[in-house]
Amino acid sequence: MWFLVPERQDQAVASLFNKHSYIDSVVNGECTTIGYARKSLSNESKSVRLRLLESMTSILVDPCRCSKIFVTPLCNANSPLLERDLKRSPLTKDVRHAHGDMQDLISYVKTSMRPIRLVVIDYAGLTTSPQDLLTFISSLNLVMFVVVYHGHRFESFSRENLLKDISFKAFAYRKAPIRRSRQLLFHEQL
Repeated sequence: MWFLVPERQDQAVASLFNKHSYIDSVVNGECTTIGYARKSLSNESKSVRLRLLESMTSILVDPCRCSKIFVTPLCNANSPLLERDLKRSPLTKDVRHAHGDMQDLISYVKTSMRPIRLVVIDYAGLTTSPQDLLTFISSLNLVMFVVVYHGHRFESFSRENLLKDISFKAFAYRKAPIRRSRQLLFHEQL
């Protein structure tokens, strides 16, 4: 077992729980912060699916501070990002805080006048296909950052690093299914 020397403890805590630095970057930054949530195909009822999506959108509102949130109510993590929601789901308009689906997100980014910071809950909240993420980022020139919220910290990937294949491998797989709608419970315990 090891311990950090007192001089390094503050630095370690700041890197593990970086909410304040993230909020500062949102408030003082030049980027528009938008969120994206998706719900996998499963056997939940419509009301349960809606409740889970609303839990995720609530997390994207606070603590993630997203000004607009887009949702895909029925989609697996490995489905192509640019092809999601080509057939519109009526459930999207019922989700509180949602401004549309993936096709609306794409339209919003393509018509934006400001750089975009895209926030998701967990890697699989966006995709589990690194090649698809590369295609998505390449086609949307204004997405400058992809931020992954892990419940206690924010992990930011710059466009430059994603396009250079430096950091997108984190999206390649996941160890176990993450309950993105329950990240708020973890956040509230901190």
